[in-house]
Parts: sequence; C-alpha cells; structure tokens
Amino acid sequence: MSASGGVRPGALTSSTQFAAHAKKLESAKDVKERLQLAVEVRDAIEVVNSSSEYPKFIAAFMPALTAVLESTPAQLSDGPEHKLRNTTLEILNRMPHTEALRPFDKQVLKLAMDALKAENEENALICLRIIFDLHRNFRPNLESEVAPFLEFVCDVYKNIGDTVEEVFGDEGGAKPAKE
Repeated sequence: MSASGGVRPGALTSSTQFAAHAKKLESAKDVKERLQLAVEVRDAIEVVNSSSEYPKFIAAFMPALTAVLESTPAQLSDGPEHKLRNTTLEILNRMPHTEALRPFDKQVLKLAMDALKAENEENALICLRIIFDLHRNFRPNLESEVAPFLEFVCDVYKNIGDTVEEVFGDEGGAKPAKE
C-alpha cells in the first residue's frame, strides 16, 4: 500500500498479480494481514472492473473470497474479523454483474445467503444488496434459488417475537389494560 493508504500504482491491475495476491489472501493466517490484503483488493476493484482483466480477476479471487468467508466467523462486534468479512462482502457487492460473473453467480449467491443468516445488521444489508442484484441480473439462472431466500424471509418473520424479546427483554413490555 502507498503512504496515502491507497493501492500502489499498478498494483492488482493485471492477471499476473491476481493469482499471487489471491493465494496470499487465502493462505494468510493473521486476520490483520488478511484484512490488509482484502482492502487492497477492494480498493483496486473499480479499476479492474472496467478492464478486460475482469474475468481473470473473478477466476483468481473467487476461491480466496470464499475461503475468507468460510474460515472467518461472523462477529457482532466491530473487530478485525468483522472488518475482514465486511470488506470481503463489499468486494462481492462491487463486482459488476456482467457475463463474466455468470459462471460464479450461484457461488456468490450461496456465500451471500450463508452470510446473511449469521451476520450483524451492517453486513446483512450488504448481503441483501448482493442477493437482490444477482436475482435482478441473472434471474433465469437463479430461478431455483428464490425459494430458499423466501423461506429465510418467512423464518425471520416467524421468529420476530423471539428476537424482539431477546433484544429488548420482557420487562419493558406493557400489559394490556383490563376493560
């Protein structure tokens, strides 16, 4: 990274750099190192998205992004693990939904659906944006994946009473007045 905190000029702009960076992201054991690598990817994605290198970028980074989300547990507090998951979800959210992403649409959808079930509100909103954008852009291919999402929504509404009680407790509830 440069002194200004941005991506070094020329960093992550060619397919020769993608594989090495993705391998480091996938194999790094230290959360802070992984976070720094993910931030570099996120900061470079806008440049890569508009180039002919985008299909190679997706192919190189999908295994690493999957590994990050699968190996880093969701957090409710704002620590390095939360920031790593947030940055990884932001990368998935910023990927343009072009034909280059189509071979990975179900994989990205699964990552977003799995994360949605475990994440805090901030990351869950990113997951919802990913899910909605994928369904909007790849509708025919993802038609069979609508039912699991709707089941999740129904489960959320069915359990809303338990969630409210868990968050706000029983003590603040007013009892209905007797007539």
